[in-house]
Amino acid sequence: MNYCWLEMWYAMLLGYTEHDKNEDAIQLYLQMLVQGLLPNMMTFSGMLKACGNMGDIQKGNNFHVQMSS
Repeated sequence: MNYCWLEMWYAMLLGYTEHDKNEDAIQLYLQMLVQGLLPNMMTFSGMLKACGNMGDIQKGNNFHVQMSS
């Protein structure tokens, strides 16, 4: 897959978190995984921010575990 295409997915995900569309960010993240795209550190940063915005400690912990493995 083209590098620019990957960056577009990552930018969309981070844009969702910046505009408090946290559920949309998480859904996009899940779609990325289904498409076979691998998350990078910026993606995980966005996911942790989305979970923090929602106050969902369990989801945040799950993303942290994924990030560590």
